[in-house]
Amino acid sequence: MRWLKGLNPSQWVVVIILTLVVTAVAVPSLTLLVTAYKTHSSLARIEPRIARLKGLHEAEAEILASSEDSERTLARLILTGEDENVIGNSMQNAMRDLFTQVGVSVEGSRVLPFVEQDSLQRVRVRIDATMQMEQITQLLMLVADHQPIVVVDSIDLRPERRRNADPQALEVAVVLTSFAVIQN
Repeated sequence: MRWLKGLNPSQWVVVIILTLVVTAVAVPSLTLLVTAYKTHSSLARIEPRIARLKGLHEAEAEILASSEDSERTLARLILTGEDENVIGNSMQNAMRDLFTQVGVSVEGSRVLPFVEQDSLQRVRVRIDATMQMEQITQLLMLVADHQPIVVVDSIDLRPERRRNADPQALEVAVVLTSFAVIQN
């Protein structure tokens, strides 16, 4: 500090100007360095988020395709309609057609009350007929392959009680169930 005391006024002016120039350059430089460091750390935090968003964007088309495929599959597997009566009658006619395909005439059929199960409606149809065991086997194979999906809720088999009846003939009462979505 002794050297400061020996300075003449013109040297003092030079020292003050140099101090101001150094301060004027150092403060913005330090501010710029701090800002650059903060920006770099922000980018380091944002990069994983950007990668996740890119992944989601790339998966969006795949998700939409899967959703459409699921809707098509669901439409194939369940009944749809705007009215319970229309859906019930449609299922009843389809089940009567299955019985006709195996060579059985239906003696009676009726749509049972719908049962709500989650967001679906259970559509049940009871069909009464007289048939042979082979026809029952064929019918069950047709029901297993039927779309929309049909489930056998119950099947009651009794020997036919008519005179001169075929000893192999059975009176059959089948309750078949399918699922439906009622569109409003």
